[in-house]
Amino acid sequence: MKDNQEWTKDDNAWAVFDGDEHIEKSLANWQSAISRAKSQKINLAITNPCFELWYLIHYQDNLAQITRDKIIKLLGKHINNYDKSTCLYPEPLKPLTEKAIRRANKIAKQIEANKLDEHSNPCCSGLPKLISSLLNLENN
Repeated sequence: MKDNQEWTKDDNAWAVFDGDEHIEKSLANWQSAISRAKSQKINLAITNPCFELWYLIHYQDNLAQITRDKIIKLLGKHINNYDKSTCLYPEPLKPLTEKAIRRANKIAKQIEANKLDEHSNPCCSGLPKLISSLLNLENN
């Protein structure tokens, strides 16, 4: 989009980030970033504790609090030699994406039922919506 163009109703901006170390370092900054994004009408896709949770729920449910190290260990059972720095979206995940979206929505419903913060651990808040919209772009 050029600098002088206006946003249309069909335009979306997204911020995608992890929660773990950011929450631990400064909960106030974390909450401020979320508030600022919302005030700017920026959609949030937050994984907590880390993006690998999104990968993991392609394979299994996870409704309990979990650490980044535990997620990566569990993910290693499904994706041989997983290395975050060498793959953005491992090929074995693509056919399982719809299942992951359903699982992420299940986590969101559980968080809501328990009256927890929408970005609680574990969560993939907003990520199913972002991935669905990207898949729709790919199919158009």
